[in-house]
Amino acid sequence: MYQTKNINSHFAIILKHTSQSLMILLLISLFSCNKNVKNKMILSKDSDTVFWKRRVTEKNNKLIALKDIEESKGENFRFSTPNLIIDINSLKSHSIGKIIFFVQKMDDEQGLKMKQDIFKKEYNLTENQIKKIKLLIAQTKIKNLPSDKFIKGWNTNGNDGETYIFETKNDTLYTYKHYWSPDYQKRILEAQQVENFVNDLFKIIDIKKLETQFITNIPFKNYLMFY
Repeated sequence: MYQTKNINSHFAIILKHTSQSLMILLLISLFSCNKNVKNKMILSKDSDTVFWKRRVTEKNNKLIALKDIEESKGENFRFSTPNLIIDINSLKSHSIGKIIFFVQKMDDEQGLKMKQDIFKKEYNLTENQIKKIKLLIAQTKIKNLPSDKFIKGWNTNGNDGETYIFETKNDTLYTYKHYWSPDYQKRILEAQQVENFVNDLFKIIDIKKLETQFITNIPFKNYLMFY
């Protein structure tokens, strides 16, 4: 009787370790799949370097628990500013989209130290809004515009001002376009093109209404609008 219990005990231990090993292998497999998907993506020649992507986009995505665009299925368009992301995912049968507002908590005393607390709010885009945004993308040909460092006369030497980031992705091609302060650029047609696109995009989603709702509900005394 004692021997049977002992055998069962050993069997339970082996089964437990086997289950743990299988779980670890599954996690490694999932991680490898995501990594392989990223590795298969070709960065377009008119994209910015991965410097801004690693410094800003990947960091922010991790903080707000958002997948990098390369990990999603189908075709994607993603627009981002310091505390806002507009994401549209086009699948074979339908498209889905969302708007994400987010801020990071700063210390309550002087507002100088960042905390790990994040406040974010998501809003689903309506079918009509998605159609309008897709039409806007097509009509303005914004995807054809190169990143700001490739545009003659675009001043990229600055840390303040409004920065816009455009990402697109299909099965194999990935683009990452960075535009620093289009309103600061003088007599540059591409800068005006970006400004016009953003203004029309914000009208479609009624940015002022959503931003007011979001700011009203921020629970932090001091907060940072990310990069």
